[in-house]
Amino acid sequence: MEIFNKIISEGKLLKRQSQERFIRNLSCDSKFYAIEAATGCGKTIAYLCKAIEEIEKSDIKVIISTSSKSLQKQIYDKDLPFILDILNKNIPYTIFKGKNNYACFKNSIHLDTKYISELEENNGIISETSLLSNFSLDEIESIQVSDENCIGVKKCRFRNACWFLKERKKVKNSQIIIINHHLLSMYFIYNFDNFFFNPENVFLIIDEAH
Repeated sequence: MEIFNKIISEGKLLKRQSQERFIRNLSCDSKFYAIEAATGCGKTIAYLCKAIEEIEKSDIKVIISTSSKSLQKQIYDKDLPFILDILNKNIPYTIFKGKNNYACFKNSIHLDTKYISELEENNGIISETSLLSNFSLDEIESIQVSDENCIGVKKCRFRNACWFLKERKKVKNSQIIIINHHLLSMYFIYNFDNFFFNPENVFLIIDEAH
């Protein structure tokens, strides 16, 4: 509760009883928790505080899986920076999406430099690049990373500039990784050689599990 109380106090947030119950439930001596909480009760802040507590305790990897892109963005852009700034901690974290969400550098180099610059600013994520919003579906498919478009890491001369590969490296070096349920499901189906995490050393949070 120490981290949670510090965030509430120094962040000047309203402490809710539901959050305190949430934290207490997560502190029970159990490996699995299933907690139902209504929207707007502050559960995201609560479980992020618990996640950081677990990292400090045992240096594990934290995986946060959500259903919606909006919640991923909220955690990545707002909640985590807010908490880490108050705690004055430098815990590496990243958001990782399926490869079809990323533009292929090789297939994008023909675009005007303004498109490349904005893609670079957004780590190659197509949906975050506003200049691409007027592109047709065919145009988007022609530049996105896919099994059909990708010639493979060893053959591609642009591999050092590949946005998707850069994000994969970030995942390996991050302690908090934000993904979606589809990617999490693929991990369990195909295992991915412990790419995201070692199942024996992970604190897994599945939000929006309904």
